[in-house]
Amino acid sequence: MSITEMLAWQWQGYISYHQSRVNLVIHWLVVPVFITATFTMLWALIHAEISNAILAALAMAIAMLIQGLGHAAEPLPVQPLKNVKQAICACYLSSL
Repeated sequence: MSITEMLAWQWQGYISYHQSRVNLVIHWLVVPVFITATFTMLWALIHAEISNAILAALAMAIAMLIQGLGHAAEPLPVQPLKNVKQAICACYLSSL
């Protein structure tokens, strides 16, 4: 699946999978944390700061867990991701 197809897939189901206002608020709060943690982890790895990289990875995992809890409150459950590429693209494209 190309990036263009992934973007179309993400936007096609966005309204269906984001009906809960609580879930939207969770996304507004947590997606910036996830993105910041991603860049922090990359920076920490480049500078060989392993403890900071681990903390950033933990923040990313917690952000994903919280988003998952938000999606659990949705009336229509999200489609499962089929591979790592979909997971990576879904995390970043859904925050655009």
